Amino acid sequence: MIWTSKLGIKVIVVDDALSSITGFVSARRSGETGGILIGRYSDDLSVATIESATGPGSKSLFGAFSFIRKTSGLQKELNCAFALGRYYLGEWHCHPGENHFPSRQDVRQMQAIARSKEYNCPEPILIVLGRDNPGELISTFAISNDKLVIFERGQF
Repeated sequence: MIWTSKLGIKVIVVDDALSSITGFVSARRSGETGGILIGRYSDDLSVATIESATGPGSKSLFGAFSFIRKTSGLQKELNCAFALGRYYLGEWHCHPGENHFPSRQDVRQMQAIARSKEYNCPEPILIVLGRDNPGELISTFAISNDKLVIFERGQF
């Protein structure tokens, strides 16, 4: 799956990563869940390829209308990815029903990640899925210069 912004930047999600995400959503029978996105950038930084997606950290908090991802258990996975030349690219999570757009809280969290030296990801990607049909109700966003960038869905 591929998404493109009006700026011409592309986000590619490989099938295995998308399958992982939809699997994590299905495994959690109700409420929200999420995880992190791992992958690579093209040499000119115009394409981000999401090669894998994790589930939530082991101490994450779940609610019917909320999800707070904790880092426990994820750092080891990130270290292994980094050794293979892959990086933290952003976050994913699902919303109840058909809602696949970020909330104000989601945008604020991504802006904080963009500013964080700890994350070292100045333009993090956010994928939001609607729980009712996560394979189809899916949207992709990024934060650039503290603003939300919307990506349009396309095909390979």
